[in-house]
Amino acid sequence: MNVTKLNSGWVFSHGNVTVKDCCVPFSMYSLFLERGYMGDPFYRDNEYAAAAMSETDSDAVLEFDAGEKAVSEKVQRLSFLGADTVVDVTLNGTFLGRMSDMHRRYDYDVKGVLLPEGNRLRLHFNSPVEYTRKLNNGFKKMGMEHLGGGHARLRKTASMNGWDWGPRLPDMGIYKDVLLTAYSDGEISDLEVRQQHDSSGTVKLLISAEVCAFGPHSAEVCVTSPDGQRTFISLDENGKGELLIKDPQLWWPNGYGAQPLYTVSVSLFVNGAFADSRSLRIGLRTVALCTEDDQWGREFAFEINGVRIFAMGGNYIPEDSLIPRINRYTATELIDNCILANFNMLRVWGGGYYLPDYFMDICDERGLLIWHDFMFACSGYLLTDELRENITAEAEQNLKRLRSHPSLALMCGNNEIEQVFVDYGLKNNERLTADYIEIFEHILKDAMDAYAPDIPYWPSSPSSGERFVD
Repeated sequence: MNVTKLNSGWVFSHGNVTVKDCCVPFSMYSLFLERGYMGDPFYRDNEYAAAAMSETDSDAVLEFDAGEKAVSEKVQRLSFLGADTVVDVTLNGTFLGRMSDMHRRYDYDVKGVLLPEGNRLRLHFNSPVEYTRKLNNGFKKMGMEHLGGGHARLRKTASMNGWDWGPRLPDMGIYKDVLLTAYSDGEISDLEVRQQHDSSGTVKLLISAEVCAFGPHSAEVCVTSPDGQRTFISLDENGKGELLIKDPQLWWPNGYGAQPLYTVSVSLFVNGAFADSRSLRIGLRTVALCTEDDQWGREFAFEINGVRIFAMGGNYIPEDSLIPRINRYTATELIDNCILANFNMLRVWGGGYYLPDYFMDICDERGLLIWHDFMFACSGYLLTDELRENITAEAEQNLKRLRSHPSLALMCGNNEIEQVFVDYGLKNNERLTADYIEIFEHILKDAMDAYAPDIPYWPSSPSSGERFVD
């Protein structure tokens, strides 16, 4: 299998300005600020001029060669791991589809469209301001009207619409890899590792790999312990296998113990030849949310490896309003400062974005637990067909990506929406109330049960755990 990153050589155009040699991640604001086409949006009232730029559309174009081998493969797929946000995708004049959720991945079959040489990939970024303005006509009472109400109608980082802590900068761009995948042998499309902790102290790993293969195939697993010991097993014809760890090294939060990590690697062989591989780093631990009755009402306590943890930490919002300026370096510095301040938990706010893999990796290494909101904040959400499709895919993709990290302690449905329904009277709106229940008590809860059953789920923050009970 061959995977090519299409991240460099982009040409971005907005109005009468064209910026060449753009490299993913990039956005309108990050490019224009870097190349000197706009003033610093954090200086004085420059925010208003910057926000006005998002009233009009933008384009990004990439010309690339794929090669003869790629266009001869059985599978030819173009993938966007993160594009912001309403984007029409065209390859060689053929419309592939519209992306309308920056929190999810989009895959397009390009067989028959992809050329060996001279491919032209065009992304047309529709103005997010104009897009939500049209959607809002006739239905505006959804909470947070002072922000324009737009953030609840578009699967985009909500704080880009302006918030109490930051400016209104509704950006456009590509902030994760663009991939061209081509193969005729096979691939591992997903890898899941679940844990069963026995009272005797042993841990059984339940390993499951989703495989697409053109021909007879087999899958081999290598589990490497923190001290470098390697154990091998084979997966069965259904891509499943088990491994018993008799003397496990348990993972603990900061201040409660060490953070040993195991690596689980799966290699796929098709027709006797290597085709693909995938790896996960895991920590052996159990996590539970205890809400038993106590002398004050009910407790709310995280339990790691059977030990109740006193949660100490803070609320994580995007480190920068311009997402392309956030990276592993900025995350490492932030997390190290959290550890120095004796944090053992961060709560990821629902008005931002799902944490990238590198952020979770660093938290795994430092012992920083993560309470992670789904990306909903402070408003009622109208459950249209498009929104249902997006958040169903968004939840599945992000849960599959996040679930194996030992630092992940909780997924929470949203930020403050239950409180907004009570305080702003939205619970009197029958449609918004019904949609709230469907999203946070069915769609997201069902996704948790299907893709991350070992991670606790809580419907809202704050919440009593009972629907709209103050």
